[in-house]
Amino acid sequence: LERDYFNVYSAIGYHKKFSKDKNFDIAYGAKLINRFSNDYHIYPEELYGRIKYRLFIFQAGRLCKGFNNEDNKLSSGNLLWSGNAIPLPEISIFTSDYFKLPLRNNMFSIKGGLQHGWFDNNQFIKKTRLHHKFLYLKIGGEYPVNLAFGIHHYAQWAGISSDTLIGKLPDNLKKYMKIVFAAPGGKQSPKLEQLNAAGNHLGNYDLKINVDLKSVKMDYYWQSIFEDKSGL
Repeated sequence: LERDYFNVYSAIGYHKKFSKDKNFDIAYGAKLINRFSNDYHIYPEELYGRIKYRLFIFQAGRLCKGFNNEDNKLSSGNLLWSGNAIPLPEISIFTSDYFKLPLRNNMFSIKGGLQHGWFDNNQFIKKTRLHHKFLYLKIGGEYPVNLAFGIHHYAQWAGISSDTLIGKLPDNLKKYMKIVFAAPGGKQSPKLEQLNAAGNHLGNYDLKINVDLKSVKMDYYWQSIFEDKSGL
């Protein structure tokens, strides 16, 4: 049987941003998506609150984001963290930008962050959690050419498997530390995790060159995926 399919997308939202001249500030926002189609659906794409204290930002909720080392206008963004997907609910802490290290006339600067998220339950494993951390080092300071190198480490862990032979996966603090350092799982983990690493690990390396010649600015970046402990 032939059916007519249609899809109309509409969105409405509000975002309160940080003030640039305040050391302490709050931000919040929401964005509601309304999709008219054969499968009508309305859902919040973004719903979040943020606190800034000096260089650090504390964040909770769903929020579309980038990591400033890729051009989101060219594609879906980061190689692993696609801008096409609905954001996961999360809590996180990270630096708002690079901060300079008191070395070699401020030639070196770093930025980083730590995130804990929750997957939706339409997965093979219910109540799965996400661990994500990233760290960047930039070299160049006030020179017209800067080189930045970073690494993102993601891991899916915990939850309840649909496979009754596996059941509930470990989710305590000891298991979390194994996830952070990609260490092998304990006796309660599936056999493959005991041999390799607890959880499902993914990540990417990120290299970027910034060239600023006043009248001309150029960015070159390269990203490469690693999977599981061997790549990390």
